[in-house]
Amino acid sequence: MIPYYILALLPPVVSYLIFSNKEQQKKRTKLMLMLFFGVFLFLVSCRAVSVGVDNSKYTYIYETIANTSFNKVTNIIDIEAGFIYFSKIISMISEEYQLLVFVVALISVIPIAVMCIKESENGLLTIALFLSVAPFSIYFSALRQVLAVAFIVPAYYLTKHKKLIWFVLTVAIAMLFHQSAFIILLIYPLYHVRLTGNKFLFIVPAIVLVYVFNQPIFRFLLTLMGDRYDERYGSELTNAIMMILLFAIFVAFSFFMVDDKKLEKDTIGLRNLLVVALILQLFAPVSNVAMRINYYFIPFIPILMPKIINRSKPQYRQIAILAHVVMCIFFIVYFFYDAHTTVDGGVMKIFPYKFMWE
Repeated sequence: MIPYYILALLPPVVSYLIFSNKEQQKKRTKLMLMLFFGVFLFLVSCRAVSVGVDNSKYTYIYETIANTSFNKVTNIIDIEAGFIYFSKIISMISEEYQLLVFVVALISVIPIAVMCIKESENGLLTIALFLSVAPFSIYFSALRQVLAVAFIVPAYYLTKHKKLIWFVLTVAIAMLFHQSAFIILLIYPLYHVRLTGNKFLFIVPAIVLVYVFNQPIFRFLLTLMGDRYDERYGSELTNAIMMILLFAIFVAFSFFMVDDKKLEKDTIGLRNLLVVALILQLFAPVSNVAMRINYYFIPFIPILMPKIINRSKPQYRQIAILAHVVMCIFFIVYFFYDAHTTVDGGVMKIFPYKFMWE
Protein backbone atom coordinates (compact mmCIF):
# COMPACT_ATOMS: atom_id res chain seq x y z
CA MET A 1 0.00 0.00 0.00
CA ILE A 2 3.01 2.31 0.34
CA PRO A 3 2.91 3.37 -3.35
CA TYR A 4 -0.69 4.57 -2.92
CA TYR A 5 0.24 6.52 0.22
CA ILE A 6 3.06 8.19 -1.72
CA LEU A 7 0.63 8.98 -4.55
CA ALA A 8 -1.97 10.61 -2.30
CA LEU A 9 0.18 12.27 0.36
CA LEU A 10 3.55 13.19 -1.15
CA PRO A 11 2.27 15.76 -3.73
CA PRO A 12 0.27 17.83 -1.18
CA VAL A 13 3.06 17.77 1.43
CA VAL A 14 5.76 18.82 -1.03
CA SER A 15 3.57 21.49 -2.64
CA TYR A 16 2.56 23.08 0.66
CA LEU A 17 6.19 23.11 1.81
CA ILE A 18 7.35 24.88 -1.36
CA PHE A 19 4.36 27.20 -1.80
CA SER A 20 3.09 27.86 1.72
CA ASN A 21 1.57 31.30 1.18
CA LYS A 22 -2.09 31.64 0.29
CA GLU A 23 -1.14 33.96 -2.57
CA GLN A 24 0.77 31.08 -4.17
CA GLN A 25 -2.25 28.78 -4.44
CA LYS A 26 -2.20 28.63 -8.25
CA LYS A 27 1.45 27.59 -8.31
CA ARG A 28 0.80 25.13 -5.48
CA THR A 29 -2.12 23.56 -7.32
CA LYS A 30 -0.15 23.11 -10.53
CA LEU A 31 2.87 21.61 -8.74
CA MET A 32 0.66 19.34 -6.66
CA LEU A 33 -1.15 17.96 -9.69
CA MET A 34 2.06 17.60 -11.70
CA LEU A 35 3.56 15.52 -8.88
CA PHE A 36 0.37 13.51 -8.41
CA PHE A 37 -0.05 12.60 -12.05
CA GLY A 38 3.67 11.98 -12.40
CA VAL A 39 3.54 9.37 -9.64
CA PHE A 40 0.23 8.07 -10.99
CA LEU A 41 1.72 7.58 -14.46
CA PHE A 42 4.68 5.75 -12.93
CA LEU A 43 2.40 3.42 -10.95
CA VAL A 44 0.13 2.68 -13.92
CA SER A 45 3.13 2.03 -16.17
CA CYS A 46 5.07 -0.19 -13.77
CA ARG A 47 2.30 -2.29 -12.26
CA ALA A 48 2.49 -6.07 -12.17
CA VAL A 49 0.10 -8.09 -14.30
CA SER A 50 -1.70 -9.10 -11.11
CA VAL A 51 -2.73 -5.46 -10.49
CA GLY A 52 -5.91 -5.03 -12.52
CA VAL A 53 -8.67 -7.55 -13.09
CA ASP A 54 -8.44 -7.47 -16.90
CA ASN A 55 -4.67 -7.76 -17.28
CA SER A 56 -4.58 -11.54 -17.63
CA LYS A 57 -7.17 -11.25 -20.41
CA TYR A 58 -5.25 -8.48 -22.18
CA THR A 59 -2.01 -10.41 -21.87
CA TYR A 60 -3.58 -13.26 -23.81
CA ILE A 61 -5.09 -10.87 -26.36
CA TYR A 62 -1.76 -9.11 -26.88
CA GLU A 63 0.15 -12.35 -27.32
CA THR A 64 -2.46 -13.60 -29.80
CA ILE A 65 -2.34 -10.36 -31.78
CA ALA A 66 1.48 -10.41 -31.80
CA ASN A 67 1.50 -13.89 -33.33
CA THR A 68 -1.16 -13.18 -35.97
CA SER A 69 -0.65 -11.45 -39.31
CA PHE A 70 -2.19 -8.04 -40.05
CA ASN A 71 -4.72 -9.35 -42.57
CA LYS A 72 -6.05 -12.04 -40.21
CA VAL A 73 -5.86 -10.37 -36.82
CA THR A 74 -9.39 -8.93 -36.82
CA ASN A 75 -10.80 -12.38 -37.55
CA ILE A 76 -9.09 -13.89 -34.51
CA ILE A 77 -10.00 -11.34 -31.80
CA ASP A 78 -13.55 -10.02 -31.37
CA ILE A 79 -12.85 -6.53 -30.03
CA GLU A 80 -12.66 -3.06 -31.52
CA ALA A 81 -10.43 -2.87 -34.59
CA GLY A 82 -8.65 0.27 -33.43
CA PHE A 83 -7.28 -1.45 -30.36
CA ILE A 84 -6.34 -4.55 -32.38
CA TYR A 85 -4.25 -2.63 -34.92
CA PHE A 86 -2.84 -0.38 -32.21
CA SER A 87 -1.68 -3.46 -30.29
CA LYS A 88 -0.34 -5.06 -33.46
CA ILE A 89 1.87 -2.04 -34.17
CA ILE A 90 3.17 -2.06 -30.58
CA SER A 91 3.87 -5.80 -30.79
CA MET A 92 6.12 -5.20 -33.80
CA ILE A 93 8.46 -3.36 -31.44
CA SER A 94 8.22 -5.90 -28.66
CA GLU A 95 5.96 -8.83 -27.82
CA GLU A 96 6.32 -8.08 -24.11
CA TYR A 97 2.93 -7.12 -22.68
CA GLN A 98 4.60 -4.55 -20.43
CA LEU A 99 5.36 -2.36 -23.46
CA LEU A 100 1.66 -2.18 -24.29
CA VAL A 101 0.91 -1.28 -20.66
CA PHE A 102 3.48 1.52 -20.79
CA VAL A 103 2.24 3.01 -24.07
CA VAL A 104 -1.41 2.84 -22.98
CA ALA A 105 -0.47 4.52 -19.69
CA LEU A 106 1.19 7.40 -21.53
CA ILE A 107 -1.71 7.94 -23.92
CA SER A 108 -4.43 7.61 -21.27
CA VAL A 109 -2.94 9.44 -18.29
CA ILE A 110 -1.23 12.43 -19.92
CA PRO A 111 -4.39 14.02 -21.45
CA ILE A 112 -6.32 13.77 -18.16
CA ALA A 113 -3.30 15.14 -16.32
CA VAL A 114 -3.00 18.10 -18.69
CA MET A 115 -6.70 18.92 -18.34
CA CYS A 116 -6.63 18.77 -14.54
CA ILE A 117 -3.42 20.81 -14.27
CA LYS A 118 -4.80 23.45 -16.61
CA GLU A 119 -8.38 23.61 -15.32
CA SER A 120 -8.29 22.77 -11.60
CA GLU A 121 -8.50 25.59 -9.07
CA ASN A 122 -7.71 23.42 -6.06
CA GLY A 123 -5.18 20.62 -6.33
CA LEU A 124 -5.98 18.79 -3.08
CA LEU A 125 -9.71 18.57 -3.78
CA THR A 126 -9.06 17.44 -7.35
CA ILE A 127 -6.78 14.68 -6.08
CA ALA A 128 -9.29 13.57 -3.44
CA LEU A 129 -12.11 13.39 -5.98
CA PHE A 130 -9.94 11.70 -8.60
CA LEU A 131 -8.99 8.94 -6.17
CA SER A 132 -12.49 8.13 -4.92
CA VAL A 133 -15.02 9.49 -7.42
CA ALA A 134 -13.33 9.62 -10.82
CA PRO A 135 -12.53 6.25 -12.43
CA PHE A 136 -9.09 5.92 -10.80
CA SER A 137 -9.04 2.12 -10.74
CA ILE A 138 -9.84 1.54 -14.42
CA TYR A 139 -6.43 2.93 -15.43
CA PHE A 140 -4.89 -0.22 -13.94
CA SER A 141 -7.15 -2.60 -15.83
CA ALA A 142 -9.40 -1.48 -18.68
CA LEU A 143 -6.85 -0.81 -21.42
CA ARG A 144 -9.30 -0.30 -24.27
CA GLN A 145 -11.58 1.99 -22.35
CA VAL A 146 -8.92 4.21 -20.81
CA LEU A 147 -7.64 4.84 -24.35
CA ALA A 148 -11.18 5.86 -25.31
CA VAL A 149 -11.63 7.98 -22.18
CA ALA A 150 -8.48 9.92 -23.08
CA PHE A 151 -10.39 11.38 -26.03
CA ILE A 152 -12.77 13.27 -23.72
CA VAL A 153 -9.99 15.83 -23.25
CA PRO A 154 -9.70 16.94 -26.90
CA ALA A 155 -13.48 16.53 -27.17
CA TYR A 156 -13.93 18.92 -24.24
CA TYR A 157 -11.69 21.61 -25.72
CA LEU A 158 -13.17 21.19 -29.20
CA THR A 159 -16.58 21.64 -27.59
CA LYS A 160 -15.47 24.81 -25.81
CA HIS A 161 -14.24 26.28 -29.09
CA LYS A 162 -17.24 25.00 -31.08
CA LYS A 163 -15.24 22.86 -33.50
CA LEU A 164 -18.07 20.46 -34.31
CA ILE A 165 -16.52 18.57 -37.23
CA TRP A 166 -13.27 17.91 -35.37
CA PHE A 167 -15.32 16.94 -32.32
CA VAL A 168 -17.24 14.30 -34.26
CA LEU A 169 -14.03 12.94 -35.77
CA THR A 170 -12.52 12.70 -32.28
CA VAL A 171 -15.49 10.68 -31.03
CA ALA A 172 -15.28 8.42 -34.07
CA ILE A 173 -11.63 7.66 -33.32
CA ALA A 174 -12.45 7.00 -29.66
CA MET A 175 -15.08 4.46 -30.73
CA LEU A 176 -12.38 2.53 -32.57
CA PHE A 177 -10.95 1.69 -29.14
CA HIS A 178 -14.18 1.22 -27.19
CA GLN A 179 -17.64 1.23 -28.70
CA SER A 180 -19.17 2.82 -25.60
CA ALA A 181 -17.38 6.07 -26.52
CA PHE A 182 -20.38 7.03 -28.65
CA ILE A 183 -21.78 8.60 -25.47
CA ILE A 184 -19.11 11.34 -25.76
CA LEU A 185 -21.35 12.84 -28.45
CA LEU A 186 -23.57 14.17 -25.66
CA ILE A 187 -20.82 16.50 -24.45
CA TYR A 188 -21.10 18.95 -27.35
CA PRO A 189 -24.81 19.83 -27.24
CA LEU A 190 -25.24 19.56 -23.47
CA TYR A 191 -22.18 21.65 -22.64
CA HIS A 192 -23.65 24.61 -24.53
CA VAL A 193 -27.06 24.51 -22.82
CA ARG A 194 -27.46 27.25 -20.21
CA LEU A 195 -28.99 25.08 -17.50
CA THR A 196 -29.74 27.32 -14.53
CA GLY A 197 -31.28 26.41 -11.19
CA ASN A 198 -34.81 27.33 -12.25
CA LYS A 199 -34.56 25.26 -15.43
CA PHE A 200 -33.07 22.33 -13.55
CA LEU A 201 -36.12 22.16 -11.27
CA PHE A 202 -38.24 21.36 -14.32
CA ILE A 203 -36.14 18.32 -15.26
CA VAL A 204 -36.05 16.86 -11.74
CA PRO A 205 -39.32 14.94 -12.35
CA ALA A 206 -37.80 13.52 -15.55
CA ILE A 207 -34.76 12.35 -13.59
CA VAL A 208 -37.05 10.61 -11.11
CA LEU A 209 -38.89 8.88 -13.97
CA VAL A 210 -35.59 7.73 -15.46
CA TYR A 211 -34.72 6.09 -12.16
CA VAL A 212 -38.13 4.43 -11.86
CA PHE A 213 -37.96 3.03 -15.41
CA ASN A 214 -34.18 2.58 -15.54
CA GLN A 215 -34.30 -1.10 -16.50
CA PRO A 216 -36.34 -0.91 -19.77
CA ILE A 217 -34.60 2.32 -20.78
CA PHE A 218 -31.15 0.83 -20.24
CA ARG A 219 -31.98 -2.37 -22.12
CA PHE A 220 -32.83 -0.20 -25.11
CA LEU A 221 -29.55 1.73 -24.77
CA LEU A 222 -27.63 -1.55 -24.71
CA THR A 223 -28.87 -2.31 -28.22
CA LEU A 224 -26.87 0.72 -29.41
CA MET A 225 -23.66 -0.70 -27.99
CA GLY A 226 -23.56 -4.13 -29.60
CA ASP A 227 -23.76 -7.70 -28.36
CA ARG A 228 -20.51 -7.66 -26.38
CA TYR A 229 -22.06 -5.37 -23.77
CA ASP A 230 -24.61 -7.53 -22.00
CA GLU A 231 -25.69 -8.50 -18.52
CA ARG A 232 -22.55 -10.49 -17.81
CA TYR A 233 -21.17 -7.45 -16.00
CA GLY A 234 -23.90 -7.69 -13.35
CA SER A 235 -24.26 -4.90 -10.79
CA GLU A 236 -23.32 -3.96 -7.27
CA LEU A 237 -26.57 -2.50 -5.99
CA THR A 238 -25.37 -0.95 -2.74
CA ASN A 239 -22.38 0.84 -4.26
CA ALA A 240 -24.44 1.98 -7.25
CA ILE A 241 -27.08 3.58 -5.03
CA MET A 242 -24.42 5.25 -2.89
CA MET A 243 -22.90 6.79 -6.01
CA ILE A 244 -26.34 8.01 -7.11
CA LEU A 245 -26.78 9.73 -3.75
CA LEU A 246 -23.29 11.22 -3.95
CA PHE A 247 -23.82 12.61 -7.46
CA ALA A 248 -27.23 13.96 -6.41
CA ILE A 249 -25.55 15.79 -3.52
CA PHE A 250 -22.93 17.18 -5.91
CA VAL A 251 -25.65 18.38 -8.28
CA ALA A 252 -27.68 20.01 -5.50
CA PHE A 253 -24.52 21.61 -4.09
CA SER A 254 -23.46 22.96 -7.50
CA PHE A 255 -26.83 24.64 -8.08
CA PHE A 256 -27.59 25.78 -4.53
CA MET A 257 -24.21 27.31 -3.64
CA VAL A 258 -23.72 29.65 -6.60
CA ASP A 259 -25.35 32.60 -8.31
CA ASP A 260 -26.09 31.41 -11.86
CA LYS A 261 -26.00 34.98 -13.17
CA LYS A 262 -22.35 35.28 -12.19
CA LEU A 263 -21.18 31.94 -13.53
CA GLU A 264 -19.03 31.87 -16.65
CA LYS A 265 -19.99 29.55 -19.49
CA ASP A 266 -17.35 26.91 -18.77
CA THR A 267 -18.51 26.29 -15.20
CA ILE A 268 -22.12 26.01 -16.37
CA GLY A 269 -21.05 23.63 -19.12
CA LEU A 270 -19.13 21.42 -16.69
CA ARG A 271 -22.08 21.48 -14.30
CA ASN A 272 -24.31 20.28 -17.14
CA LEU A 273 -21.96 17.31 -17.58
CA LEU A 274 -22.32 16.57 -13.87
CA VAL A 275 -26.08 16.37 -14.37
CA VAL A 276 -25.47 13.92 -17.22
CA ALA A 277 -23.25 11.85 -14.91
CA LEU A 278 -26.07 11.72 -12.37
CA ILE A 279 -28.60 10.61 -15.00
CA LEU A 280 -26.27 7.91 -16.35
CA GLN A 281 -25.59 6.71 -12.81
CA LEU A 282 -29.32 6.07 -12.39
CA PHE A 283 -28.84 3.01 -14.60
CA ALA A 284 -25.99 1.58 -12.50
CA PRO A 285 -28.32 -0.52 -10.27
CA VAL A 286 -29.40 -2.32 -13.46
CA SER A 287 -25.93 -3.12 -14.82
CA ASN A 288 -22.28 -2.22 -14.32
CA VAL A 289 -22.19 -1.38 -18.02
CA ALA A 290 -23.87 1.90 -17.05
CA MET A 291 -20.91 2.74 -14.86
CA ARG A 292 -18.58 2.03 -17.76
CA ILE A 293 -20.55 4.49 -19.89
CA ASN A 294 -20.32 7.07 -17.10
CA TYR A 295 -16.52 6.93 -17.14
CA TYR A 296 -16.63 9.52 -19.94
CA PHE A 297 -18.31 12.13 -17.70
CA ILE A 298 -17.08 11.44 -14.16
CA PRO A 299 -13.52 12.76 -14.83
CA PHE A 300 -14.94 16.28 -15.15
CA ILE A 301 -16.14 16.26 -11.52
CA PRO A 302 -12.66 16.80 -9.98
CA ILE A 303 -12.26 20.05 -11.92
CA LEU A 304 -15.85 21.23 -11.49
CA MET A 305 -16.23 21.05 -7.70
CA PRO A 306 -13.32 23.43 -6.92
CA LYS A 307 -14.86 25.92 -9.36
CA ILE A 308 -18.22 25.69 -7.57
CA ILE A 309 -16.61 26.23 -4.16
CA ASN A 310 -14.64 29.24 -5.42
CA ARG A 311 -17.80 30.77 -6.88
CA SER A 312 -20.09 30.25 -3.92
CA LYS A 313 -22.47 33.00 -2.85
CA PRO A 314 -21.02 35.35 -0.19
CA GLN A 315 -23.57 34.21 2.39
CA TYR A 316 -22.54 30.58 1.82
CA ARG A 317 -18.79 31.16 1.79
CA GLN A 318 -18.15 29.53 5.16
CA ILE A 319 -20.25 26.53 4.16
CA ALA A 320 -18.22 26.22 0.96
CA ILE A 321 -14.92 26.32 2.89
CA LEU A 322 -16.21 23.67 5.30
CA ALA A 323 -17.42 21.53 2.37
CA HIS A 324 -13.97 21.75 0.80
CA VAL A 325 -12.26 20.54 3.98
CA VAL A 326 -14.80 17.78 4.56
CA MET A 327 -14.57 16.50 0.97
CA CYS A 328 -10.76 16.45 0.96
CA ILE A 329 -10.57 14.54 4.23
CA PHE A 330 -13.50 12.23 3.54
CA PHE A 331 -12.53 11.09 0.03
CA ILE A 332 -8.85 10.54 0.82
CA VAL A 333 -9.67 8.65 4.01
CA TYR A 334 -12.34 6.66 2.18
CA PHE A 335 -9.86 5.68 -0.53
CA PHE A 336 -7.47 4.16 2.01
CA TYR A 337 -10.29 2.66 4.06
CA ASP A 338 -11.55 0.91 0.94
CA ALA A 339 -8.00 -0.17 0.07
CA HIS A 340 -7.46 -1.78 3.48
CA THR A 341 -10.90 -3.36 3.91
CA THR A 342 -11.80 -4.47 0.40
CA VAL A 343 -11.85 -8.21 -0.27
CA ASP A 344 -9.59 -9.80 -2.92
CA GLY A 345 -8.21 -6.48 -4.13
CA GLY A 346 -11.58 -4.91 -4.92
CA VAL A 347 -13.65 -5.10 -8.08
CA MET A 348 -10.70 -3.99 -10.23
CA LYS A 349 -8.11 -5.99 -8.20
CA ILE A 350 -5.80 -3.01 -7.68
CA PHE A 351 -5.05 -3.59 -3.98
CA PRO A 352 -2.36 -4.14 -2.84
CA TYR A 353 -0.12 -2.53 -5.44
CA LYS A 354 2.75 -4.59 -6.86
CA PHE A 355 5.49 -3.48 -9.22
CA MET A 356 6.23 -5.49 -12.36
CA TRP A 357 9.60 -6.55 -10.96
CA GLU A 358 8.14 -8.00 -7.74
